[in-house]
Formats: sequence, C-alpha cells, structure tokens
Amino acid sequence: ALVDGMHEFHFPLRDVENTLSYLNNNGLIIMHDCNPQTPEATCSFKEWEANNYTGTWNGDVWKTILYLRSQRNDVDAFVLDCDHGLGIICKHTPGKTLSYSLDEINQLTFNDLHNHRQEWLNLKPADYIYNYFSLSK
Repeated sequence: ALVDGMHEFHFPLRDVENTLSYLNNNGLIIMHDCNPQTPEATCSFKEWEANNYTGTWNGDVWKTILYLRSQRNDVDAFVLDCDHGLGIICKHTPGKTLSYSLDEINQLTFNDLHNHRQEWLNLKPADYIYNYFSLSK
C-alpha cells in the first residue's frame, strides 16, 4: 500500500492505522515524505499558504514513523533516505523501539527532528531495502 495523502500528522497516521488493519502479515506500506530537510517543509498547510512558501512541502508525516516506533510493538518502521524519505512499515517485531507518547509527539518540531533524525526515523540508505527483504540488486 502507498500512503501519500494530506501531509499533516493525523492524516497519515489515520491512513497507516487503517491500512494496517487490512494488511496481511506479508504486506508492506510505503509512506512518502518522511524525511523533510527544512523547517518550512514541515509546517502545516495553513502556514505554508499564509507564508507563500514555494518548493517542497512534506508536513509532519515524519511523526507517523516516530509514533509507530513508540506505540506499536507489532510493526517495524524505518525510513529510506531517498525521495523525501520513504517510510517502510511492515508487520514484524520491531528492532529498537522508542517511548514517546502521542502528546509528546504532537509537540515536537523540525529542530527536534533535525537533532534526532537518524535515531527517530531509523534512517537507512536507499539500498538497505535489498538487505531487509533479502533481495538481490
């Protein structure tokens, strides 16, 4: 399944949670826009429009990865460092988990992400996908 909808945290989280309820154990969710590079790219759509920003808008989709790694012990989630960050979500026992509450996640900013990007997103190089799924290049 591909999740690439409205880029504000509660929308992709809703979409991923709904998809997980139908996903079989061998299924995969790919979520776009999980690795924003600038503060402007992470603002809300309302702020984006009000400030007449141009360029890439990723919103705070990245918080979905942080939420899954903190709140779901039946899901493995990581982000491939390519194309604005491709979140990979599978029904597997997760590797290292995190412990952030929904309230804490809601308060986080781009600066927080910038300071913890590697750990929070479980950021991997693009070719990691081959190893993860035991595929040959």
